[in-house]
Amino acid sequence: MGIIALDYYGQLLENISGRVNISLTTLRDDIRGSGNKTLTDLFNKLDALDNALASVATDKFRVSLVDSLPSGSNLIGKIAGDQGLALKQVGSDDGRLDVYCSFVANPSNLDVALSTRLSESTFTDRFPAGASLGDSMSNPTTTLIGACLMGFDGSYWERLKTDGSNRLLVNAAVVANPSNLDVALSTRASESTLSSLDGKFPSAASLSDSLSNPSTTIVGSALLGWDGSYWRRIAVDSSSRLRAVVESIPSIPAGSNIIGGVFADYAYGHTINEQVGTTEVTGTAIDVRRRGGKLIYMHNSQDVDVTVTIEGSYDGSEWFPIRSNISLAAGEKKVGILTDRFGYIRAKAVASSSPSSGSVVITVASMSW
Repeated sequence: MGIIALDYYGQLLENISGRVNISLTTLRDDIRGSGNKTLTDLFNKLDALDNALASVATDKFRVSLVDSLPSGSNLIGKIAGDQGLALKQVGSDDGRLDVYCSFVANPSNLDVALSTRLSESTFTDRFPAGASLGDSMSNPTTTLIGACLMGFDGSYWERLKTDGSNRLLVNAAVVANPSNLDVALSTRASESTLSSLDGKFPSAASLSDSLSNPSTTIVGSALLGWDGSYWRRIAVDSSSRLRAVVESIPSIPAGSNIIGGVFADYAYGHTINEQVGTTEVTGTAIDVRRRGGKLIYMHNSQDVDVTVTIEGSYDGSEWFPIRSNISLAAGEKKVGILTDRFGYIRAKAVASSSPSSGSVVITVASMSW
């Protein structure tokens, strides 16, 4: 019986050894690894871990973990950036994240660059330099702004009001008496006291240019005139005549003007004073409205003959011939007399051919006779 069993186990071992291609020694060394750790070593490690887990509330577990961490800075429970640096909060009692922004996106309403908007130079010369307030300050050059006035009533700020004529409405709680109002008005003149003045002044009447001569008290009025800065007394001369300085007078018509209607005995003007060719020359109008008889002096110093026409006008615009086809030979002089009165006189002249020298002079002279 014992022999049979022996043979069976021997055959079984042969079958097993035929199927296992490594030796038990090699298998043992592979299980131990390069550190040659035994099952006892593995048991000791598991036992130490079991003891650490059993003491979670003590420092033993933390020490065991920290001791097992790699050397250097380890960011346990912190968020690190891509540079390996931990992010930090603003303060110990402020949980906000302390952030340095290298790029910030524009808000949607910040749609243009700030450099395109207001700058310091925009406000240059808009306001005058600061100055102490005084009663004789010079007139400043400044931007015009509107100020809405408000007053404090002890509890609230209220808008100050004006009437319909832009005057400030004031409710005077207390009005001080002027220094010269030194007695009560009730002790002074009353209506009964002033009744004796009733006959001193006429009844009120609308002013006009045809008022009747009133019966009234004579009072003196000291005339003053405004010069743009001050009121000044209007002056008279030693004969009580008003003194005046005439700054301007109405425009005077061109030509000779006699102010005041006092006429001299003689006045004249040249209507033509130039060389005359084959194209007719129209002379200047001479104003003779305030004169008597007219003399026409004609002198042709040219080397060709000239034909002259004398014209008259009542207003200087519409002209009528007075005398036509007056012949002036080369070098000839003539005088004509007009006894009728005219407003304006002028001459026209034309030469028979082009002159080489000389000129034509036609003068209108007024004589009082």
